[in-house]
Amino acid sequence: MVKKTGKIVAGAVLLLLAWMLLVPPTGRPAGPVQPHNAVWLDRYWLRRDMSVSDMEHEIARMVALNIKTLFVHAGPFNPDGSIPEYDPARILQIRAAAANVRADVRVLAWLGGLNAAGGGDLDLLRADIRTRAAEEACRLQERGFDGIHLNIEPTPTGDEGFLLLLEATRACLPEGAFLSVATNLWGPWWLPNHLLFSDEYLRHVSGLVDQIAVMNYDAYAVTGPLFRRISAAQTRAALRAVQAANERTTVLIGVPAYPTEGGLRHWAPAESVPNALAGIDAALASVSPAALRRFEGVAVYAGWTASEQEWRSVGEWHGL
Repeated sequence: MVKKTGKIVAGAVLLLLAWMLLVPPTGRPAGPVQPHNAVWLDRYWLRRDMSVSDMEHEIARMVALNIKTLFVHAGPFNPDGSIPEYDPARILQIRAAAANVRADVRVLAWLGGLNAAGGGDLDLLRADIRTRAAEEACRLQERGFDGIHLNIEPTPTGDEGFLLLLEATRACLPEGAFLSVATNLWGPWWLPNHLLFSDEYLRHVSGLVDQIAVMNYDAYAVTGPLFRRISAAQTRAALRAVQAANERTTVLIGVPAYPTEGGLRHWAPAESVPNALAGIDAALASVSPAALRRFEGVAVYAGWTASEQEWRSVGEWHGL
């Protein structure tokens, strides 16, 4: 009897795994959703000699894909909380180029950093480092950016230093300035991975910012259907978190547009733009109208690696 029961359980587990790996979720939003997509852009936008007309051309191409938020890399934080040198005049050139294309394009300074809580060199529990980092971010906004996009990795779920940095940055930004954050993948409580954000931590982060952009990639998805399931789960969890946390917060879901790197951590044939979009559609088909209103769009990672086909997939996103 025991052996028979064990075989039944093993068979059920195998069927469940096969279903997750091979059977994709399906569905499309019941009502219209107007996407306001985003894209991560490399540091050369801020440091490279590119004419305003060339920037306008690139921005116009992206706006045609419903991309209305630009995360412009302003450099990673140094271990002391400072950032690399930049030309303030360049910020105004980028902002002018965006305004010439479309008045409502939002241009945010993207600031990364290697979190000491995850083995990096940026110790956000030190008040002096955290204060300097927040001041550097706010100075970028003062010089022309519409706001700040913080992307601190790796951040373990529950990390206090990351929350303190968000609070410090919000405190020094003027009213009306936009604060966005890139978040880790969400994970259910039973997955023993401290780099997956818990429901509670995702809610806490969401309550401190205007926008979360879920880094929906590097998920070790070995099949397309599995990545669709992961994308759907990320979308539902993020919308659930912002609904519970802050009525102003909106959600972007990252879509991976870069070649395979790191082995199975990012297997591009499975972790693709079309599979991400299909998974997001499936989630949007199952959430409440109130949650659907909090969905802002997708965020393309990255602007400097996306192929023409991947850009086209975003532009032709049939679910929206």
